Amino acid sequence: MKSIKNFSNDFQARAVFLTGMTDFGNELLHFHPEVKISEEIDRELCLKSMPMACQDGDVMITHIGDLQAVCVTRLIPCFEKNSFKTETFATLGLLIPQNTNPVPYHKILSNLLNKYEQKGKLSKEILVDSVPKLYSVLNKKVKIK
Repeated sequence: MKSIKNFSNDFQARAVFLTGMTDFGNELLHFHPEVKISEEIDRELCLKSMPMACQDGDVMITHIGDLQAVCVTRLIPCFEKNSFKTETFATLGLLIPQNTNPVPYHKILSNLLNKYEQKGKLSKEILVDSVPKLYSVLNKKVKIK
């Protein structure tokens, strides 16, 4: 497989999103920046960011429109009221340019989710809160070490 390299030494994300498995299937829970996205992109994010046979910690890199999505799936406490489940899956993901190496982004997402889990704070509310913050940090042109 051909190696993909960043054309710049800066991190950047076109968007950060959170999808979650609900009683109705996988749904887009939060998307930042808060712009109107097409129904097709919404559907692709829901279908491609969390495969039916996903497991805790799975990483997925897939194409969404003309971008690539880097996603990490985690098992979190169920966030739906009156649900029969105690835990459910959520995926934190980034949309980045096609020509960008996804590995550093996967590491950022995995490290962030691991830190939340170690502190006992891995929940839908914390993840929704982290989406705009992660977008802001990634788009500040932080240098890769």
